Amino acid sequence: MFELVAALALATDAKPALHPRRAAQLECVAALALVGNDQARKQKGAGRFPKMAGRDQVFAGAVAKRIMAETGRSDAEVRALYKTEVERLQNGAMNSTDPSAYVDGRVKPCLPWLKAVDPKAGPDGVVKGLDDGIPP
Repeated sequence: MFELVAALALATDAKPALHPRRAAQLECVAALALVGNDQARKQKGAGRFPKMAGRDQVFAGAVAKRIMAETGRSDAEVRALYKTEVERLQNGAMNSTDPSAYVDGRVKPCLPWLKAVDPKAGPDGVVKGLDDGIPP
């Protein structure tokens, strides 16, 4: 009986899975942050992408807010998801036979979202199209 109660308690505490579009956006948050970090450190090759100039942070904030609202995750839980994603991308690049191609393959699909950031809107800026394809 105790095992059933424990299983039910775990089931009720479980957070809903991310919508596939949010999962893709989370990967983009991690990929764009890695590029932004490389640009800030003036790393070789980071200039092949558009300047992040804080747009990556606006995008990250918008995605985090949506994930928290849609899944009930806390800020700390979303940060943990983000950290896991960054580590996954870093490991993927390190284990790739062509790290630049690996990074390009992760960053390029994110560029439309980066371009959709309204940098004048401040840290809680608007990201056009962020919710397209996601049911309310």
